[in-house]
Amino acid sequence: MIQERAVRLPSLLRLRYLQAGEEGQPAVVCLSGQGLTADFYQRNLPALAEAGYSAYALDRPGFGGSSGPREISLPYYARLLEEFLDARGIERAAFIGNSLGATDALQLYLSCPERVSALILVDAFGVGARFRVTPKMVWNVSLPSLWLGIFGRSDWAYTRMVKGVFNDPAQSTLEIMRVDKGLFWMLRGPSRAASILAMVRSLGLPQQRRNWMDRIRKRYKAYPVPVLIVWGAWDVIVPVEDAYETQAAFPGARLHIYPECGHHPPAECADDFNRRAVEFLGSTPRD
Repeated sequence: MIQERAVRLPSLLRLRYLQAGEEGQPAVVCLSGQGLTADFYQRNLPALAEAGYSAYALDRPGFGGSSGPREISLPYYARLLEEFLDARGIERAAFIGNSLGATDALQLYLSCPERVSALILVDAFGVGARFRVTPKMVWNVSLPSLWLGIFGRSDWAYTRMVKGVFNDPAQSTLEIMRVDKGLFWMLRGPSRAASILAMVRSLGLPQQRRNWMDRIRKRYKAYPVPVLIVWGAWDVIVPVEDAYETQAAFPGARLHIYPECGHHPPAECADDFNRRAVEFLGSTPRD
């Protein structure tokens, strides 16, 4: 059974999260990308709990039931993850991160590798040397985001943005792919635009990405952890070429590419993703 909970952290007034599984079991923390909530992992948490894990999925600050962030930066989001682990009494956890959620998990690994037992990186944002803009990305993501930012609520923009990143739009549901008030918090008004630019500046330039990934590689060489890389070949946001760049950064990492999946394999290919995730986690040391 999935339970909805919230916790106050030193750096965030309220963090909403979902939890499944018994307390005291090895922890798995699931992180979604920008614009989504913990509900994104509703198809995955029960499988992780059934396999014997305490599974958590977090709302990003400013989205769902979480309060707005005090700053927008990768170190800040990594600090929140560390504070969440402290609040739950978790020494180490495996992390499943999709899109920008994978970026957050990698930043935590960079700053506090002793808190990370394993990484499942799913269509990870920021690992490629270049930021590629494609027609599909413009139509499915950029234009709907701009429309929402200017005009506010729009059924067309919601549907286009949510379902456009799936290879099979029928797999997306508003319950799983909930894009809510947090999107408007991030997109409307000058201060909101500034917050987006602050995040883009973190990894927006090729040299920034290369420097960041160089630091990740050095961390992995000094403090290796098990890594599983998962990608959707149909991803219109982070192209599948980045999957191979990610694998090159983690020698020995497993890689699986779904040939008919978009940007969100945990939701679109849930059953097979759950099987692979549980199998991978089962092959790693249980803390």
